[in-house]
Amino acid sequence: MGTQIPHLNVTFLTKDAPALLFSRTENEVKKNNFISGADWFDSKIKVILNAVRDDDPFADQLIFNIENAINNLSALYKEELQELKASIETKLNHFNASLEISDKIHVETHAISFQNRLTFDLLWALKDLDESLYYLYLSDKYAILPSQVVTEKRQDLRKAYRVILQMINRWKPSAITREDLDHNTHRVAKTFELNEQIQLTKDVLLLEKRAACAPNIKTRNFNKLEPAIKEKLNELYG
Repeated sequence: MGTQIPHLNVTFLTKDAPALLFSRTENEVKKNNFISGADWFDSKIKVILNAVRDDDPFADQLIFNIENAINNLSALYKEELQELKASIETKLNHFNASLEISDKIHVETHAISFQNRLTFDLLWALKDLDESLYYLYLSDKYAILPSQVVTEKRQDLRKAYRVILQMINRWKPSAITREDLDHNTHRVAKTFELNEQIQLTKDVLLLEKRAACAPNIKTRNFNKLEPAIKEKLNELYG
C-alpha cells in the first residue's frame, strides 16, 4: 500500500471558485484555449524561487510583488464580502425579513496538495473569493442587487484572481545576479530589457525588503550584501 501524499480537503460554497484551482483546455473554434489555474501557478513558481536562491533580483522582486498582490486581493475580497452582507441585511431589515443559511451547505470538496507556500496563500485568497461569490449568488437569488451588478462584480472578482496567476509570466530567466548588476555590463542592460515588466525597486535590490516566503540566497550569508557591493549598487541604481 503506497504512502498517501499529505493534502488538504477544502470545501467550497460555489463552483466558480474551485474552477480557478485547476488548469484546463477549452475547445474553441479552430483552436484550444488553455485556462491556467493555481496548479499551473504552483509548477511555474518553483523555477522563480530557484532563481531567487541564485540571487536573481528580478525573481526576488516578482515574488515580493506577488505576495503583496495576494495580500491585497484577500483584503479586497473580505471588503467586498462585508459590503454584500451589509446590502443583504439592509434590504431584509427594510422588509422585516430574515435569511436562514445552513452551516452545512457546500457544493464540492477538493483534495489539494501544492508544493509552494505562495500557492497556499493563493488558495486562502480563493476561499475568500468563494465566500464573496456565494453572497453574490444570494444577492442575485433574492433580488438584493440588480442582476447586471451581480454579473459585473462576479466577473471583476474572478478577473482579479487571474491577474495574479498571470504575474508569473512577467519574469524571464537570465541567470543574472546582484553581483552582475554591480559590474553594470552590457548583459545587465539586456536583462533589464528582458524583464521590463518587473520594476526593480531599490529596497529589494539592496535586500532591505523581501517577501516573507522568499527562500535564502545560497551565496549570501543571512541574505545580506557585502558593503562594497551594496554601496556600488546604491550608486548605480539608487
